[in-house]
Amino acid sequence: MENINKLESLKKYIIIGIIFLVVAASVFIAFGKEKESDNSSEVNNNIVHEIKNTSWSGEYSSNGDKLTGTLEFSGEGTALFSFELTNKDKTTVTGSYTMKVKEFHEKSGYIYLTGLKWEEQPADLDWNFNKLQGAVSQNYLVGTVISNRDNRFVGAFEFEKVK
Repeated sequence: MENINKLESLKKYIIIGIIFLVVAASVFIAFGKEKESDNSSEVNNNIVHEIKNTSWSGEYSSNGDKLTGTLEFSGEGTALFSFELTNKDKTTVTGSYTMKVKEFHEKSGYIYLTGLKWEEQPADLDWNFNKLQGAVSQNYLVGTVISNRDNRFVGAFEFEKVK
């Protein structure tokens, strides 16, 4: 019975991994095509209507930790990212920071956000901003988490649109 539970758990991660790879490949292909025709990379202060004033909630992984998080976009080219991590000893770490939408391409859904300012920085650990790079669809925002320190891949995120 224990082996069946392990297989079911593994199956879930394999499916999520395949979905992630398909989405990531689509983003990079679409982003490359759009880059050829679009010279602007800075998002103006008036975010495209698809993400303006929307909220997203879901899972976020970074350096092996699984966190829950929310991402709330304003109409000003920024988003508030809030997260919660429950440690192995059952203590909870929370934090939030404002992110800047550095790139958003309406046709492909490609989005790139960087950390801007801590609103609530966890005091007990050496926390830093991460960058989010991914794709926005009608109801989902998925992609990769990139270290702000050294620009390496550290995880993935999958958020579902709340409002």
